[in-house]
Amino acid sequence: MHKKLTAKFVENHQKIEDDKVRNDYGIFTALVGIISNLILFLIKITLGLLINSISILADSLNNLVDSISSIITLVGFKLSAKPADKDHPFGHARYESISGLFVGIIVVYVGFEFIKASISKVFNPTPVQLTTPMLLLLFFTVLIKLWQYSFNNFIGKKIKSNVILATAVDSRNDSLITLLVLLGVIFEYLFKLQVDGYVGLALAIFIIVSGITMLRETVYDLLGRRPSNEKIKAIEDLLSTYTNILGFHDLIIHQYGYNQYFATVHIEVDANLDLLEAHDIINEIENDFLEKLIINMVIHLDPVVLDDPINNAYWKAINKIVKEYDSAYSLHDFRLIKHHNHNVIFFDLVVDQKEDRRDEIILKELKAKINEVYVNDKIEIVIDRNYLSARR
Repeated sequence: MHKKLTAKFVENHQKIEDDKVRNDYGIFTALVGIISNLILFLIKITLGLLINSISILADSLNNLVDSISSIITLVGFKLSAKPADKDHPFGHARYESISGLFVGIIVVYVGFEFIKASISKVFNPTPVQLTTPMLLLLFFTVLIKLWQYSFNNFIGKKIKSNVILATAVDSRNDSLITLLVLLGVIFEYLFKLQVDGYVGLALAIFIIVSGITMLRETVYDLLGRRPSNEKIKAIEDLLSTYTNILGFHDLIIHQYGYNQYFATVHIEVDANLDLLEAHDIINEIENDFLEKLIINMVIHLDPVVLDDPINNAYWKAINKIVKEYDSAYSLHDFRLIKHHNHNVIFFDLVVDQKEDRRDEIILKELKAKINEVYVNDKIEIVIDRNYLSARR
């Protein structure tokens, strides 16, 4: 059913890598959410007033919030589709995450409002009035919410949208909430125990927790979430295919919305390589990344001296000292500046991701070990904590 709906209402629905098609998916999903949640709101607020149930009224307003959230999502997808401009050179795709932030704030606010209403109902209980048609109608709203979950989950996974996947989770939670409300109303009606306020209180807490979870996910996106291991591995695997480079390091990846990646990396080449030839190499790599992985890659060249016996001897000895200090460490950007009566050793030290020792402690201890071998030499080390390696 979901495939038929998207085929009918989303033009070129199979081209999900196209930004316009993805945006159309988002807009269509938001419109479905607005309409279906408004229907649920009208059904539940009517039932809540007729039955005199605070938990059903809270659930109805939760659906109204879902409609407002869908409107915000709709606006977010509209704004995120705007092309890059002078003031926003990386585009506007993060509007999608900003819309999710507003949704989370609204959800948390509504949860706190329901806590107050539910506490009032606990201390001032009133009996519920239930009929079979009302019961069936309330159960029907559970089925609608389950369909919403299935639909949003299908779209969210298809276009890889965290905002829509969060909406799917919210729809699933709402179906469980409505089921809880339904059971509470039945229990109160059958056993004449005033549990409606307590059910509403539980519902309010559940809404707040869901809102905080949504806020956390969208804030991670806005702050700059660590790329997936699959994305990092794809980059590292592609870089490893180039036989005319000696190595790579200092990979940095920035994401500005769905499928908009900008990255930088340092690539090591033979220091004797002609400058124009080296430029051709990095130009080829940058073009490959844009074509194969849709990543705007900028490359920094690091020349490596291969034909200097003294330099090579130093590198071998320093590398051994580093490995003896900690086998998980490695080094790059090694340089040796020779003076009349001493040398200056430069290198970057790649520290294990789980390392909890402070940088100054590592530097002090490692420099001391190197100076045991090279007494008169000066040592300059830059600590490189690599948080992006796929090999965690």
